[in-house]
Amino acid sequence: MDNSQVSKTRILTPRALMGKDRVLKKTDTPPVPVQPALIVDGTEYPLNKHITTIGRHIQNDVPLPNQAAASRFHCRVVRFKNIYILQDLNSTNGTMHKDEPITTPTHLQNGDEFYIADTHIVVKL
Repeated sequence: MDNSQVSKTRILTPRALMGKDRVLKKTDTPPVPVQPALIVDGTEYPLNKHITTIGRHIQNDVPLPNQAAASRFHCRVVRFKNIYILQDLNSTNGTMHKDEPITTPTHLQNGDEFYIADTHIVVKL
């Protein structure tokens, strides 16, 4: 076979397919995924379960042992894929979100804050 008869085919690498503007530079670092969590008095509790319970009882995922005004099982955060819902569990003193008592399930967003008595809880999503 003669060299003039061989067609020149360009081999496309993944880098060539991405284009010059989409190629990561060696100094670029990939984004670090944020682990959803609740921050209570400086302690971070991961939201890695379908239902995360909060209350005075030791069996809660987020225990509040020094909070006498909290119910044993005070409220919970329910996860549906990437949506987080806060629900009060008919607690005696209620759960406050945006200065309003929660009466229905409430959608949580990153940076939201809610209170159980004097305990301040911050949502990190």
